[in-house]
Amino acid sequence: MNWNSRILWILAACMLILGGVAGASPVITSSSNSKTNTNVTNFTIGTSASVSLQVFSNETVDNWNWTVDNAVQNNNAATLTFSRDYYGTYVITANGSNINGTTQTVTWNVTVELTIVDSLGRTVKISKKPERIISLSPTNTEILFALGLGSKVVGVTDYCDYPPEVAAWDSTKRVGGYAANINLEKIVSLTPDLILAEYGNPIDILNALAYSGYKVVGVKAENLDDVMSHIELVGKITNETGNASNLTANMSQRINQIKNNVSSLETTQKFRVFYTIWADPIWTTGSGTFANDLITTAGGLNIASDVSGWAVFSSESLIVRNPQVIICSAMGMGESVCNALKQNPAVSTTDAYKMGRFHVISDPNIIERPGPRIVDGLEEVYNILKVQTVSGGLVQNLTPNTAIPLKVDIPDVFPIVNMSAGGDVTITVQKNSSPPAGVSAISNSIGKYINISGNISDKLASAILRIYYTQSELDASYLTENSLVLQRYDPSSQSWESFTSNVDTTDVGTYAGSVWANVSHFSTFTIAGTKNPYCGDGSCSAGESCSGCPQDCGACLSGGGGGSIE
Repeated sequence: MNWNSRILWILAACMLILGGVAGASPVITSSSNSKTNTNVTNFTIGTSASVSLQVFSNETVDNWNWTVDNAVQNNNAATLTFSRDYYGTYVITANGSNINGTTQTVTWNVTVELTIVDSLGRTVKISKKPERIISLSPTNTEILFALGLGSKVVGVTDYCDYPPEVAAWDSTKRVGGYAANINLEKIVSLTPDLILAEYGNPIDILNALAYSGYKVVGVKAENLDDVMSHIELVGKITNETGNASNLTANMSQRINQIKNNVSSLETTQKFRVFYTIWADPIWTTGSGTFANDLITTAGGLNIASDVSGWAVFSSESLIVRNPQVIICSAMGMGESVCNALKQNPAVSTTDAYKMGRFHVISDPNIIERPGPRIVDGLEEVYNILKVQTVSGGLVQNLTPNTAIPLKVDIPDVFPIVNMSAGGDVTITVQKNSSPPAGVSAISNSIGKYINISGNISDKLASAILRIYYTQSELDASYLTENSLVLQRYDPSSQSWESFTSNVDTTDVGTYAGSVWANVSHFSTFTIAGTKNPYCGDGSCSAGESCSGCPQDCGACLSGGGGGSIE
């Protein structure tokens, strides 16, 4: 071997030695996070907040590997942006590699914290999924079970009775009353990590529990939207957002179906409703209550909507507002309440009494508890008030021996039919200022004729027909309002017949009132009455008045009769 060869061999050996030193594994020299701007690896962020994690190495790294709770992240960079919508503690790791090897692993423990402001106005922070929950209201208990959290519920109130398995729980899981007699010592003994409270629980008890370090979340719902928000909140608190979303989506679908069904109803096609829980004194529901919200959503008109909350309602107001439907609840005593109301002379004057429209709620809790079953309550109220639409002159799937209100194209007309047989029927309703061909006009008509035809009469057992009138129609006809009756043209006798009629002077939209009666056949109808004899003809005599005349009674006075204007 010559010297040149020896020199080359020595240089190659040196390069191998030097190459071995340069090929040592890369090293992470430091790390940082954008939350603290330091290398701290344990810290807390809020839900939906983001934080940037970064690592630094002593040499170029070809591949960076990140994991979150052992799940590999698709992020080949020295920086990872992390955020989560769900609370909890997340373990994040990072390491890198190149041809020389792999760095050591850096680990962060990032706590994601849920911060809420509850209905009591307090800020509550939650970072750990509850495993032992106490419910301080029947509503919260129902929500927890509906979200699949029944196994985590360790305590409930004495009033919690649904689902049925809760009703069977003994005193070991009972923490006392709802608005009073809550057993603080019993709550503490059950070692809860979450206490779900509700507006109405004693505030001093809730404050004492919160002050002692317990997680207390208070909720309050006043309408259907609040119920949805309440369920979603409980889902967030318990990390059951998926179940909560599925539950509220199902509820929303059912609610929206009813809203869609009633959206085209005219005011004249909606029932005036009176909802009561007690007969003496008469208690009813007004604005800010679930019953009021359900009545409105189901297409009804709550006659006590101007009342705030639950209140006593006078017999005089009941007479004036004249409900067409009365719904009785009263915590399982609805039938007794309805029976007691029927003995009230004021109630006997109402259309609801005359038409027999008293309804008892099957389970008051589905209306008066703002939980998942509130939609069952809505559907029950909707079925009480349901109006079936006549589409293209056709009514489909009529149920026999059932009172079925019909929505026809003419808002002046509101029939409630009772069919002797079920199935599909046809019905056409027309309104004109004169009767149809072959039908004689009558001089004391209010000036409109309603013709109802179709094969519906072939299956009709009975019906209640209501026809609305406007103030202008009443004025133009000179009819006295208290004399109004419903009349029907009888084709067989070719004459008009009068029905025992009811005059409802309640203003409804643009209408001044309505006349209704029980009828057995459909044909041509009109509203007739007695004309006021002193309206503008100058025929009144001394001492008589022009009471009830729609226009100036000057003609009466100038005619020399000597009458007076009332």
